[in-house]
Amino acid sequence: MTRYLLLVTLLMATPVLAAENCLKPKIDYQRDCAAISNLNNLPVLSAVDDCAIITLDARSHWNASGLRLEKNATYEFQLADDDTWCDASIVTNYKGWQVSKNGQAHGGSCPAECSKCRQGEAVNGPLVNKGKLGNALLELAGSFCRKPDSHYFALIGVVRGEMYDTRFEFSKQPTFSPKADAELCAYANDLSFMYGNNSGSITLKVTRLK
Repeated sequence: MTRYLLLVTLLMATPVLAAENCLKPKIDYQRDCAAISNLNNLPVLSAVDDCAIITLDARSHWNASGLRLEKNATYEFQLADDDTWCDASIVTNYKGWQVSKNGQAHGGSCPAECSKCRQGEAVNGPLVNKGKLGNALLELAGSFCRKPDSHYFALIGVVRGEMYDTRFEFSKQPTFSPKADAELCAYANDLSFMYGNNSGSITLKVTRLK
């Protein structure tokens, strides 16, 4: 009975995206995406249903995954809605956060340790209200984010290799088929010079479908 209860406890405590048999590539949080001498040195998911678990840091400009995606293969990306990180005092998930346009606001704020953050209530991330002037400034600053057509802190994917470079928003593209061999990278959409006040990390699971 004791062993049974222990097994149930362990299963309940296991994160949704955890997978013991998944590859855990060596992530470089400092290196530019695909700034390596030879893509062929990177590991790949060679068979259908092979998977990789990648921890993405909110402060990293690229989160160079060390995982090579193969030409014409199809990959599925999985992220958990309750997996959160912080943009300064704003807690959100991979969908990012939005500036309020009607004065309303919802979503939590981050304590000192982002690991204790609570998920925002909005389906598409917290709705932030900083007052009329503050919201106007946030809207203006948002046009200078690295991907200005996406929400603040939305998780952006970068697939980059020799003569190949494409970007997308994970929340809008759950599967991907690269047109060339390339490295998978990702970042929280932010102003290029504002990563210093970010904190926390989220987990991405990549599975080969074909």
